[in-house]
Amino acid sequence: MNATLAYMTAKNYVQSSFVIVTSEHRNEKNDAVFFLSTHLLIGFALELYLKSFLLAKGFSEVQIRKNFGHDLEHLYAKSIENGLSRQYDKIIVIFKLGHSNLSYRYPKEDTDYPVNPIDELFFYLSKLDFEVDTTAGASVEYGKQPSNSIWAVPPPFREWAFKLPSI
Repeated sequence: MNATLAYMTAKNYVQSSFVIVTSEHRNEKNDAVFFLSTHLLIGFALELYLKSFLLAKGFSEVQIRKNFGHDLEHLYAKSIENGLSRQYDKIIVIFKLGHSNLSYRYPKEDTDYPVNPIDELFFYLSKLDFEVDTTAGASVEYGKQPSNSIWAVPPPFREWAFKLPSI
C-alpha cells in the first residue's frame, strides 16, 4: 500500500457512502440499515485517509500496521503530530468506537451509535479529502489538482430517519 492507493480507496469509500445517502431508493422511514452500511464505509475511509497521510509523511506500511492497526484515535493523534489539522475531532469521536469494535459491521441489540447530521459529516469528509490529497499528492500523480469542492448532500437527505419500535 502506498499513500496514493490508500487515498484513492478512502475516497471511493466516501463516494460510495455518498451514493447511498443521496439515493432516491433510500428508505427514509427507517435508515437503520443505511446508517450502519454508510458508517462502515466511512469508518474504513477515515482509517485509510489517515494512513495515506502518514504514508505521505514517511511512515512505512509495516510501521502503520504494527503501531496503529485500525485505531482511528491513535492514527488521528499521530497524523496531527505530523501536521494534519485538528478540524476533524468531531468525526473521529463519532466513528472511533464503532469502527474499532466492529459494531458497524456486526451490530448488536441495545448498541448506542452517535448520530451526526449527514451534510455536516460530508462537509468534514470533503475537507479531509482535500487535505490528504494535497499532502499525498494523489491527484497530482495523475496530472490533476486536488479538489476543494464539498460533497453537498441535498436537503431531503441531510438527516437520518429512524423508525422507533412499536410498543
